[in-house]
Amino acid sequence: MKLSFIFRESYRLILKSKFLFAITVLLFTTGLIVSSLILAAYKVSFNVESETRETFKFNIFLSDSITVQQIDSIKSEIKSFDRSAKFELISKEEALRKFKAETGEEISSVLEYNPLPSTLVTTLNNASASGRSFEVLKNSISGFPGVEDYEFERDLLVSTLGYIHRFRETALWATGTVLFFVLMLIFGSLHTLVKINHKMFETVFVFSGNIKTLYLIFITYWFHIFIISLISILIVLTIAQRFVLDRIKISLLPLLNSQEAMRALGILTLILILVPAIYGVLEIRKKLTAKIAS
Repeated sequence: MKLSFIFRESYRLILKSKFLFAITVLLFTTGLIVSSLILAAYKVSFNVESETRETFKFNIFLSDSITVQQIDSIKSEIKSFDRSAKFELISKEEALRKFKAETGEEISSVLEYNPLPSTLVTTLNNASASGRSFEVLKNSISGFPGVEDYEFERDLLVSTLGYIHRFRETALWATGTVLFFVLMLIFGSLHTLVKINHKMFETVFVFSGNIKTLYLIFITYWFHIFIISLISILIVLTIAQRFVLDRIKISLLPLLNSQEAMRALGILTLILILVPAIYGVLEIRKKLTAKIAS
């Protein structure tokens, strides 16, 4: 009987406050979706950083007189910096073919010789953003016989990683800001809910003689908001995956299946459920306490 009474009164509260109920559902859903998207971007940034490091390349331009032994010495030096480094030796003739394929121009129509040097393209799979490490490697390579010049992309790598790190800081601040404003708006709607339904709460309190019954009614009301918001989020994600993300070949499943993502979503959901629920209970208690005192 008591359980049916609690559900009946919570439904009555929903019907009496349809507009506030809809606004609170919208706020809860929006807050969770926006916060989740920001945190998802935060997590993806780690993958971007890893791929950026793994695809770091630089070109070493070689003289025509360089020997195989000298090339092997250069490779050994780079291997001491990164054991998983990979190399591709592009000959003068291959460099000329690539130049023609990429630009459509014939150097032979201007010059009688091939000015392009042989190139040792190096890919570091464990690149470090440490300026000192790169400087040591650069100075070491430049001193090898047969090395004419090099094209070093450390500045590009460092600046890219710097942007990624700044983005992470911004994402965390943005998540906190979104949660703060959403919670403030939810607090406002709950404050209004208690204010316009205080007579109903007083009647229920007089009828039941137990303030805990009021708490259970409000918690049931809040549970309905959570369930409807969860269904709304699933619908939004399904539509986004089917009509937008599938077209650009992006899947949300690998992201959602990770432990970090589930932990973050759990914390976000817990904050958005518990904090407003506690606030609502305290508002009801304050309203009834003030009424009894008067």
